[in-house]
Amino acid sequence: MARVVLDSSAWIYLERVQGPLPGFTENDQPIMAPAALAELLVAGQLSTRSVAARNATLKFVKDAMQIAQFLPIDELTSEIFADLKAFSREQGRPRGVNDLWIAATAIRADAELLTLDKGAYFEDLPRLILRR
Repeated sequence: MARVVLDSSAWIYLERVQGPLPGFTENDQPIMAPAALAELLVAGQLSTRSVAARNATLKFVKDAMQIAQFLPIDELTSEIFADLKAFSREQGRPRGVNDLWIAATAIRADAELLTLDKGAYFEDLPRLILRR
């Protein structure tokens, strides 16, 4: 069974499309990164969508947490994040803070990162195994 960290775009796809996630198989173990969880919770609380849609998002998050392994941020994850942040600055290619936390979670877990977000620029992050 492959361990796969799903970035926020993948979780949002699952919620909205409610169909198979491209690149994810039944043999994969989904992992929820803290930054992805936070982004989903914010969407459920602050979205401009209807109350019913926001509540559906919060229910989806609750259900997702039942099937996904949640990996909290620990000291090693923080060190990996710092390395990724420094690398991004050195390369002159800034990335979103949450994207870097999600990437750090995947590296820490020795897992692949599945993303549908082409604008996150995960491709050249060192040690990150990307699945699209």
